Amino acid sequence: MDAKALNVDHGLARLNGSAGNPLFVAIAICTVSLLWRYWTKSPYPRVGNSRLWTWLPFATPMRYALDKIANEAYLKINKGLGQAFAMKFFGFDYIMLPPEYLQDLKKASLDTLNFNVSFSDAFNLDASVGDLYWSDNMRLAVTNYLNKQMKRFVPELVDEVDYSLDKLIGHPAGWKNIVAAKLNGDLIHRVTNRVLVGPEFCRDETFLETSQKFTSTLLPSAVWTNFMTFGPLRPLLSKLTTWFHKTQLEASIKLLTPEIKRRMRAREAEKPSPCSDSIEWLIDIAEKMDDQRELSVRRLAENVLHLLFAANSAPGALVTQMVYEVLMDPRYLGPLRDEIAAALRAEGSWTAEALADMPLLDSFVRETLRMYPPGSIACTRTVMDEQYTLHDGTKLPRGSRIAFPVLAIQVDPANYENAATFDGYRFVERDRAGKAKANTLASSTVTPDFLPFGYGKHACPGRFFGILEAKIVFAKLLQEYDMEWAEPVTSRPPNISIEGMVPPNQAQEIKIKSRSS
Repeated sequence: MDAKALNVDHGLARLNGSAGNPLFVAIAICTVSLLWRYWTKSPYPRVGNSRLWTWLPFATPMRYALDKIANEAYLKINKGLGQAFAMKFFGFDYIMLPPEYLQDLKKASLDTLNFNVSFSDAFNLDASVGDLYWSDNMRLAVTNYLNKQMKRFVPELVDEVDYSLDKLIGHPAGWKNIVAAKLNGDLIHRVTNRVLVGPEFCRDETFLETSQKFTSTLLPSAVWTNFMTFGPLRPLLSKLTTWFHKTQLEASIKLLTPEIKRRMRAREAEKPSPCSDSIEWLIDIAEKMDDQRELSVRRLAENVLHLLFAANSAPGALVTQMVYEVLMDPRYLGPLRDEIAAALRAEGSWTAEALADMPLLDSFVRETLRMYPPGSIACTRTVMDEQYTLHDGTKLPRGSRIAFPVLAIQVDPANYENAATFDGYRFVERDRAGKAKANTLASSTVTPDFLPFGYGKHACPGRFFGILEAKIVFAKLLQEYDMEWAEPVTSRPPNISIEGMVPPNQAQEIKIKSRSS
């Protein structure tokens, strides 16, 4: 064992022996944090202040400004010097690479530069679901089942949106005030449940409430351990900071367990369920692998719930950002509504073909994701091999974490004309008669200057479904309701910034009324 490991073990032993002395514990944690920061000193220029510095009353915690810090460093270091920079992201040291290194994400195998490990570490998932993200089953459920049945799900999604709108809003003849982010989050949660766990659960209010608490507490439970660099103490402390999230996880698993057991008994009796949802997909995958651990009821439930989390957060934020944009510039409302109505008339109903015939809407979605991606930092990877060599010969040792400042890239004037200005029709292509046609750059297409879904072999496989449900919810809102700000606004509601995530304002109220009443 080397000297550093011996020193850490000795420090931990003293800490355990002094558990009754809060002052000593605080001093020990600070000492370990400072030593860990010294030992893990990066060879790249570091940006941002120490997490200890932000404990000062006048200092803004770094986790609330990562988007701005990353943008400034992108301009000064990535572009200005052509170099990478280092910064803390979810409590870990990350190497923020210039965009020319995106090509390495396309070349590397999933096991060499791994996204799942980066995500699991950032969200302290070892403390709640262990090594769940070391398995590939969730990705297989999306790529081999969900994505191949997208067209079939459109009528079900529309039916659930109609049911949910009626339940959550109704058809008010007069104006009704609603918190936009909560409404859209609730709508997406219900619609996602319709596909992933079926009609029985998606209209069960107890399951909806419990599973929503599970999904909404995952990020806060991760952030709690990031206010300081705990180094080797992080796994221990994350057992405490994830406590409330774990209670929601256990409650959700308890609700899913009887149905999963019923499905497995039906298979044993050779009477499989006619349902096609994530429960069935995950059982299929585990059976084909002949993996008894993945076939355990708990493991299946954990996979289902984390699929729900993945399918909920970004689409709900996307719909809210689009609502804010049409309210900031109502000139978009007429053309979008006309396009939706024309596509539905041509197809006769809500179908995948009708949605594909809405190029203005698709461009509006892509531009919203360009200006307001779910996170300002993405394309995270952890080096799993002993060493990984980038295309220019740069060598990264095992355990290195890399990422890209995607928001800065997406608003770079070198990549887009008038990059700082929202243009909902930026990606619209037109035929000779001037009519909008299907766009070459669809809202789900990843490019080196459009990275809200990541890039390379680990680009989000669920983006097709996420965009589909967001389009349906947004189009239904435009089609059936008039919307305005609850009170006059002079500027766009500011986004939240926390650990590089930039979700929409969660408190902004809008007023809404039926267009048919």
